[in-house]
Amino acid sequence: MILERFCDIYNKQIEPYINSLMKTFECDWEPIKYTLDKGRNRFRSALAVISGNINHLNPELSSTIGAISELLHTALIIQDDIADRDDFRRGDVAAWKRFGIDRALFSCEQVIAVAIINAFSILKEEATVHLIQTIFDVNSGQSVQTRSTFKDNLSKDLLQKIHHDKTALGRWALTCPCAINSNSQLFQIFDSYARLLGEAGCLKNDLENMIVNNNYDSTNMDLSISRATLPLLRLTKLVQITESTDRSTIKKLLYATGVYSSCKVDIEHAINKAIQLLQKLHESPEKKLLVEWAKYHLAI
Repeated sequence: MILERFCDIYNKQIEPYINSLMKTFECDWEPIKYTLDKGRNRFRSALAVISGNINHLNPELSSTIGAISELLHTALIIQDDIADRDDFRRGDVAAWKRFGIDRALFSCEQVIAVAIINAFSILKEEATVHLIQTIFDVNSGQSVQTRSTFKDNLSKDLLQKIHHDKTALGRWALTCPCAINSNSQLFQIFDSYARLLGEAGCLKNDLENMIVNNNYDSTNMDLSISRATLPLLRLTKLVQITESTDRSTIKKLLYATGVYSSCKVDIEHAINKAIQLLQKLHESPEKKLLVEWAKYHLAI
């Protein structure tokens, strides 16, 4: 697949910058490195290089942005696993299970601090403030205590916020070069593009776990708004289900009620809007990659 090939090229470009950060700052990197080494395509960090190329940024700067985003993402998913008590990540034992909660959390806190310090030293002020706000948004999105205050509110805006928080670092990696280049128009295009793909990607992941992978542990049968997936929340508005409802019954109801179909329509709508936004860009290999990345979210 062309997307995976280009991700591999970009990741090789970014890898030295990740290693440089690890060597420069004395932290407990083991939980981070353990999780990072099990990563997949790392398209998040590739987004920084793609956006950097479009913005004619120094490759060293865009690669550093990619390294920061990848390290931060790794730290935040470790925190997410701890919050959700997920024992496995990327096909292996989660970092907090391997190293212990205290060590894993301390490592994450150190890496977040390193990312902010490094951002201050190389990026414009607005890009760094944007990063700090992103970290705050992600942590707020992962906090059950924060999200439980919205328990009785099923507004579309809230549901979108929950999904967007999960992909905020991808947005930062894509829009940060625009902020550095003071390109407000491109910033808006990329920000909207990333938000739409964030919504589509999370919804796609929920459906795959519930329908394709039969990964019922990831469907989160806690039916409160702070925990449940969007397909499950939609289902509870149509039929009576409880946290003890049989998982195979849930799967059948998703089809019978039309929730599965409506979720697929929403995914397609979000992706088509994202691709339409990209038509404002000049033709380039980077634009083609962003279009392909959007289409990738269609397959379930």
